[in-house]
Amino acid sequence: MSRIWRLDTGESVIEIEKDFNYENTKNLPMQVRGRILDESLVVENINVAANDVLLYEVVHATLKQNQGFAFIPKN
Repeated sequence: MSRIWRLDTGESVIEIEKDFNYENTKNLPMQVRGRILDESLVVENINVAANDVLLYEVVHATLKQNQGFAFIPKN
């Protein structure tokens, strides 16, 4: 099970990865600026710009909160 995020401008995968490495699994899910793409969408059809960042997130079996996903959208 997985999902794809389209990150908001200014959100960096490198920063997310760095922050994630410092998080305790008890503190997850952590907030990310972006939106989860509908699983029925085809990436080629969503008008992704060259500078847009897509994040592929896979379920982690040990994360009980948020159904195994490590991230949630920021408000």
